[in-house]
Amino acid sequence: MTRTIALLCLVWPLAARASEPDEPGAAAAARRDEPAEAASALPRVTAPPALRPTGPRFRLELAFGYASLVVDPNLKQGIGAGMYVAYGLRHRVGVELTVFLSSNAYTGELGLLSSPLLVGNVTLGPIVQLTRPGGRVMLTADLGLGTYVVAQTLQPMVWSLGLSAGLTFGYRISSWFGVGVKWRYHLYNLATLGSPDLLDIKSFTKVGVLDRMEIPAYLAFYF
Repeated sequence: MTRTIALLCLVWPLAARASEPDEPGAAAAARRDEPAEAASALPRVTAPPALRPTGPRFRLELAFGYASLVVDPNLKQGIGAGMYVAYGLRHRVGVELTVFLSSNAYTGELGLLSSPLLVGNVTLGPIVQLTRPGGRVMLTADLGLGTYVVAQTLQPMVWSLGLSAGLTFGYRISSWFGVGVKWRYHLYNLATLGSPDLLDIKSFTKVGVLDRMEIPAYLAFYF
C-alpha cells in the first residue's frame, strides 16, 4: 500500500505537466518549422536548359527563275539557274557559296542577234538568319563578293569583280527537304580581272558598273 501511494505521488505531477498547453515561444517555433518542412517535401523544379539551334547546319539549294538586268532597253527579261551551298557557323550566322547563270535575249535594234547575253557569277559571303533557328520558316539576309563573267556577241568573255545582297525565304517541309524563294541584287563590272574591258555592243564604248536582279525559286536539301 505504501509503495502504491509513493508511485502515484511520482506519476501525478508528470501527467499534470504533460496536459498543460505549450508555451507561446514553443508554438511559434513549431509554426516556423512547418513551412520549411512543407517546402522540403515538394519536388524540386529546375530551370529549363537554354534554347539551342536544332536545325541542320548544311544545306544545298537548286534554283531556277526570273533574272534580268535592271535597266537595259536592248534586253528582254530573262531566266536563270544556279546552286547555293550554305553552312551554318554559329547560332544565326553562316556562310554561303553561290553559282548562278542568267540568260537574256536581245530586243529592239539588236533583236536579230541569235546569241543571248549570258551573265554568271561565283560569290561567297555571310548569311544572317533573321528568324528563330530550328523553325520551319527561315528568313536570311545574304551578302556576297566574287567573280562575274559576261559573254556577249562580238567580243570575248569579260571577267570582273562584283557584289550581291538579298534575302532568302524558305520553308522546311521535312527534316531533309524544303522549298523557298530568293531575291538578289547584283552590282558587277566594278573592276576587270585580267580581261579586256566590257564594251557596249552598239557603240563599242567602255561600259561602267552594271546591275542585275534575280528572283529564283529553289528546292533545298538539308544535311
